[in-house]
Amino acid sequence: GEVFDLAMNNWERLGLKPAIRYIAFRTIIKIARKYPELHEEVRLITQEHYLESLSSGIRNSINRMIRQLDEI
Repeated sequence: GEVFDLAMNNWERLGLKPAIRYIAFRTIIKIARKYPELHEEVRLITQEHYLESLSSGIRNSINRMIRQLDEI
């Protein structure tokens, strides 16, 4: 949907502020919880080059969300 696409675009824009990218990622996770077919796409967008510009705290939070998604 449009919200998912917008969140993906914001997440993939590495030059955006980390807080904006984090909120975009949280939105992606919320949507992916409802649609398991998106789980693989979420894994693809969490490759290291997407995470390296983020603080360790944000990276830990994102990794936690991914682990929770894997449990679904």
